[in-house]
Amino acid sequence: MDLKHLNDDRTRDLMLQEFDHDHGADRIYRGKYLSTSGIFAWPPLLRAALESHDPQWLATQATHPEYWLTSVPRQKTDGTFSMAKVPVSAPSTLAEGEFARFYIRAVALRALDENLQLRVVRIFQVSGPRSDSQAKLGTIVDGDALLADLRTNIGVKTDLGIPGGPNSGLGVELSASDNGHVGKTDTP
Repeated sequence: MDLKHLNDDRTRDLMLQEFDHDHGADRIYRGKYLSTSGIFAWPPLLRAALESHDPQWLATQATHPEYWLTSVPRQKTDGTFSMAKVPVSAPSTLAEGEFARFYIRAVALRALDENLQLRVVRIFQVSGPRSDSQAKLGTIVDGDALLADLRTNIGVKTDLGIPGGPNSGLGVELSASDNGHVGKTDTP
């Protein structure tokens, strides 16, 4: 885990500000595997993690068996349904993904406030990086566009691919402007 700006009060404050805005608008993503108990428990756990912990702490707190469904209906190719087991990785996937989203939003806000660029980096190690994720590493991304994307696309899929879906590990870090054009992407 390489959350370079996490131990900074400004980043934590911005993470909480973004969370509180989403929570007030009832836009906290809860995934598809939480039980009714988990749906109610998730927002306070997520907020506590954003305030003073990390994704591992959140995943550990969220593993309570009452918080998760054991199976979910899955449609087969023939149109019928069967029951599929909920992956054992569901708590860590949700914890890492949602923590990362609020962290990235906070770093994007800092970049805009501090007139800095955002460089795409891997903030979580992954065992099999996807080629599209690898291609984004080192590129500069527009802070306004990234923030708008993450605020609009709550949950898994974003338009810019940051983060690049469950277990992508992609995020951003603050970077000094090389050319005076802050926040412009260097990819077509």
